[in-house]
Amino acid sequence: MLKILDLSTYQRWDMAGANGLQLAKQWFGDTIDRIAMFQSAEVSFQSQACSVLRLCENNFRISCAKSVEFNTAPIDRTWVKQFDWLAAITVPDSALSHLQQIATPKPPHRLLDLKPNSAVPARIDQIAVLIWRHALIDQAIIEIHAARKDLSNVKAKLL
Repeated sequence: MLKILDLSTYQRWDMAGANGLQLAKQWFGDTIDRIAMFQSAEVSFQSQACSVLRLCENNFRISCAKSVEFNTAPIDRTWVKQFDWLAAITVPDSALSHLQQIATPKPPHRLLDLKPNSAVPARIDQIAVLIWRHALIDQAIIEIHAARKDLSNVKAKLL
């Protein structure tokens, strides 16, 4: 049986807008500019470990401790916010082989040999998900992001 990890002390934020990349570099350092789409980096922000996933040129998803506070007021045509509709299930890194059996990645992405600090858009039983393999506080994990309304169905497929 697949184990669901309790990372309830972590939260997800999305950052987007015309100057999203500039704000990400300001907050997380210049290395953010060197990661490609669907790649991530482990960074320190407000003395906390965070993972930052690049979704596209100026859009990022941030996974970090709940104690981290972001300025949610629009900053120079960029916004940072949490979506009420977005939820995540966290599983051990060893769950990758099981995910390869139940998830269908969106071409040209592949789940086979998904590298650490990488993500793929996929479907689990026709439900859109984002599968993100990375580390939080030196623990290798996989986060499966989905719409909150679909989370129980995704969890059922995982177990």
